[in-house]
Amino acid sequence: MDRPLRFGDTMKRILRFLVLASVAALFTAGCRSGDTESPVTDLNPVSREAVVEHYADLAYLKYQDALTAAELLQSAIHAFLIRPTHDSLKHAKIAWQDARIPYAQTEVFRFYGGPIDDHESLIMGWPVDTDYIDSKPDATQSGILQEVEKYPEISKSMLLSLHLQREPEQMIIGYHVIEFLLWGEDTSVESPGQRPYTDYTTEIYADRRGLYLQAAADVLVDELVKLVEAWSPGQPENYRAQFLSQSSEESLAAIFTGLIEFSGRELAVDHMTRAYETQNQKYEESRFSDHTDIDIIENIRGVQNIFLGRYKRFERGEVAGASIASLIAGIDPELAQVITKQLEQTITTVKLIPPPFDHTIIGSDSFEGRKQILSAIELLEFQAETLTEAATALGLDISSP
Repeated sequence: MDRPLRFGDTMKRILRFLVLASVAALFTAGCRSGDTESPVTDLNPVSREAVVEHYADLAYLKYQDALTAAELLQSAIHAFLIRPTHDSLKHAKIAWQDARIPYAQTEVFRFYGGPIDDHESLIMGWPVDTDYIDSKPDATQSGILQEVEKYPEISKSMLLSLHLQREPEQMIIGYHVIEFLLWGEDTSVESPGQRPYTDYTTEIYADRRGLYLQAAADVLVDELVKLVEAWSPGQPENYRAQFLSQSSEESLAAIFTGLIEFSGRELAVDHMTRAYETQNQKYEESRFSDHTDIDIIENIRGVQNIFLGRYKRFERGEVAGASIASLIAGIDPELAQVITKQLEQTITTVKLIPPPFDHTIIGSDSFEGRKQILSAIELLEFQAETLTEAATALGLDISSP
């Protein structure tokens, strides 16, 4: 299958014109689009130092929220395992879905050697080799749950030791492993996995499966605690202190590297293009729960709220401060408006992809759903290019995605 089209210079100019026209229309109408952010209107000058410090504040608050939601998930899993029922399993699934939203908005902090780059595989290991964990009856090899003699104890320490020996695509810890243990394999393109609660009561290896689920939730919380500590204010020797003590140019270069790499490589390629090209559910991020479309929306929103300096907290109010958008607007107001509108358009485009994602990736390229996925991929690639343009305008030394 041919790779998705890449933007040429002519297409870039056309899309930039359309983006600016959309911005102008919004100003004329004086309205907002859905629940996305409005175009940049605050052009007050901000210092680079203020932008870097607010970014560090947002990292701390976002990881705090991700930790809070993960602790609620941990509690819901504990309650389910104490009394496994259809309803308690449902509550645990809802808690998982709720926990994914704040964490998905933190993934923009990757790709520049920050704290998450040392912990990401323990938190977001993907794709999951399900047979490596819990093999099917007809599998040629037994999974961890079935290998009782080899793995007599299911615990956090056992999972962490195995994680260090993991093979590519044999992820055994993280959100998506918990997802698999809650939903089970997704064998239908019309619905998510249908794991029954009896997998934790009467089925063989039920007790070991429960121990694995609890241990995975405990590891997740432990790892998020480390990220909160890394970005916590008032700690003279943590990563935040280092980030704020280096030059603002160096910190801004790291910030833009995260924005660009996450938009152009992680989201456009790893999260969308692989599934689009292969039409293989294996490369859908949240394939067991059919939560992929929401994951992608919240991932892009994570880029958006870093760019705009605004963040709506998990079960709390909104925070706002010195933004990258205002910093760019002081040099190139048009470019600041273009990127702001791009982010809004990309979220809107992903929202128009018909769920579930695993159903939409299948079929001919003339299928409207696949066209919508391709449009989102192209917008993400263009978004990465204009963010690179903004970094260059600020005189930052970074590599293009």
